[in-house]
Parts: sequence; C-alpha cells; structure tokens
Amino acid sequence: MYGVVLWCSGDSRKAVIWCEDHGDLAYSQDIDTDMVLEAGDLVRFRTEQTRRMRLARDVILVDHERYANLPERLKAAGAQGRGDGAEVVAFDPTARHKRAAGHLTPVAAVV
Repeated sequence: MYGVVLWCSGDSRKAVIWCEDHGDLAYSQDIDTDMVLEAGDLVRFRTEQTRRMRLARDVILVDHERYANLPERLKAAGAQGRGDGAEVVAFDPTARHKRAAGHLTPVAAVV
C-alpha cells in the first residue's frame, strides 16, 4: 500500500500515515533508523490490523516530500470545516507507475 506521512517523530522512528485506500490512518513505530522521514513523504508499506489500530510495517521511502504541503492543507481544511468551498486534494501516489503501465486510476479526497 502507498501513503503519505502526515506526522513523524523527531527521531523519525514513529509516523502517522494517510493511506491510499482512504481507510483508517496507519501508525508505525518501528521505522528503520537509517531512513529519515518527514511530513509529506510518499511511502510504501504493508498493513497489519490489530484490535485497536492499523499498523504500517516494512515502511519504504518512495519519494521525499512528494506531498510536502498535504499535512498543512488537511489541517487548514479541517479548521475551516467542509462547506460550499470544499477543495479536492489529489492523492494518487502510484500515478507515475500506472501511467507507465498504460492506465491511471484517479484517487482524490474532498476536504
């Protein structure tokens, strides 16, 4: 699965990830210490569902800061509430890969 890092700890070993399937956010607490993540990074991972949360496992950095302003845009949209001026935030982390394969599935979130 692909996702965008919305938050990560100072040491980057923990992260909260917005998932491409728009399901529950994924939480990771065991990111490889050699990889430094920042909010807005595009990552690939596998998910594991526990009774209490969705976990991101085997997190791999795909593109540094690909969605660098996404966390701020989501925060601002949440503060304003959703009204007539709803904004569509494009989120298709695999667009490059799908275009290369000859097909593209658009994914977006309305905030």
